[in-house]
Amino acid sequence: MKNSIELLSLDIDFTIKDIKNRIEFTKEFCNRNPYDENPLADISSTCLDRYKDIDRIHLYHAFKEYISEENTEEIFRNTYSLLDYYNDSVKNYRCIYNDYMEDISKEKEQTLSNYKSFRDLLISARIKTDFIKLFSKETTSNKILEIGKLKNFLNDYEKKIVDFCDKIKDIDKELSDKIYFKYITLCDSTISIEQQRNMLNNILIKEKESWEEILPKIENISNVLHSSLNKISKSKIN
Repeated sequence: MKNSIELLSLDIDFTIKDIKNRIEFTKEFCNRNPYDENPLADISSTCLDRYKDIDRIHLYHAFKEYISEENTEEIFRNTYSLLDYYNDSVKNYRCIYNDYMEDISKEKEQTLSNYKSFRDLLISARIKTDFIKLFSKETTSNKILEIGKLKNFLNDYEKKIVDFCDKIKDIDKELSDKIYFKYITLCDSTISIEQQRNMLNNILIKEKESWEEILPKIENISNVLHSSLNKISKSKIN
């Protein structure tokens, strides 16, 4: 029966390490630029449910025999409750994270595609301005702006782009309308990406806070198990 407690102790220690890693990952991820082209990959948490493979009745008897705390049954119940909660929480975290990141990735791809069209429309007008020169330089190397810089560019040049559309309206109204429409589309898209990341951050931060709350409780159970295992080892030596 001692083996059951040893296995559970290993699983709990692994869970504690995983919680700490996931808390740090979430902090770093939420502090990063929402337009980052290379977002952090979610850490891999494996073996979180191995504790379920331990025979529950066998483990219960092991608790009764080797755990000398007054509230042994409460510790036993809390152990399963906390491990189940964290295991389910991580599954939920992964689903939310992956779904949001997939949507954001698609939004970025569409934004960059719209940006190329916007760039080509501006250049096709053949009117030299400071911001069109920026696009002209990129045309040669076929580069695209990072989305974060694109957002700043759209904000900084808003008035000039609107004035530019008004200027060419008499010459080519269709082109003027296309440029302005593409400009609005790009603005909406960059805002959408930021909003989605903020929503994701808020969800992940709530999960992180719940882990910070249960971590000391799980660490306390780990200490109880390690203490009991040490007593068992000492009794065998004596």
